[in-house]
Amino acid sequence: DPWRVLRLVDKIKPDYIYHFAAQAFNSLSYEQPAETLSTNILSTLHLLEAIRELGLKNQTRIMLAGSSTVYGASTEEWDGPVPESATMKPVSPYGVSKAASELLAMQYSRAHGLDVVVPRFFIHLAPRGVEALALHDFARQVALVERGLLDPPVLRHGDLSTRRDITDIVDSAPVVVCFTEIAPSGSVVNLGSNVSYSIQELLHELVVLSPSWKGDAAGDDRYQLRLEMDPSRLRHYDEKIVL
Repeated sequence: DPWRVLRLVDKIKPDYIYHFAAQAFNSLSYEQPAETLSTNILSTLHLLEAIRELGLKNQTRIMLAGSSTVYGASTEEWDGPVPESATMKPVSPYGVSKAASELLAMQYSRAHGLDVVVPRFFIHLAPRGVEALALHDFARQVALVERGLLDPPVLRHGDLSTRRDITDIVDSAPVVVCFTEIAPSGSVVNLGSNVSYSIQELLHELVVLSPSWKGDAAGDDRYQLRLEMDPSRLRHYDEKIVL
């Protein structure tokens, strides 16, 4: 609602806006492309327009949460960490929405003088995540097995061969604040750990902590946790390494 955004910004007249609002699940965007594009692009547009119309360009700085998903297929063209200069080649509707939102914010910065900075977030983990995120879903399924609520006790997963740059939000939160406060206007930077983790290895680290996991020794024990690849969890396009 552009009018509610305008009224709220006019009432608060903030010094900083941390714009994280979005349909933020990459996998869900394949099923809901229209909602993803509409929500993410228009919410950014309404916020930028509010700052412009209210004449707050010299008072309010906007931190637009970008995403590593804007790189997409470009990640396969680099032997090592992908730089900010890499071409945007998103492979999901979510990645497209984040690329479009970022380009829109930079256009408002150039054409209207808005003060905008963009950290491109790689994967960041925090407690209380939702099951749309793989590692949170793995933990959820393990917990269900341990409580006897998943019958049969099978943890279903998608492609485990991928590697991802993952950061604990405890480490990245202060960086986000610092970047927002001191980075030159128009800055776009990658925000991650610069370390890639194998999803298969992370899943193994998780299940070995559970008393329900016996590995190959489980045999036909119907009460022991087992792993199974679920074809429905495979993405239409899944970058092998995002770093």
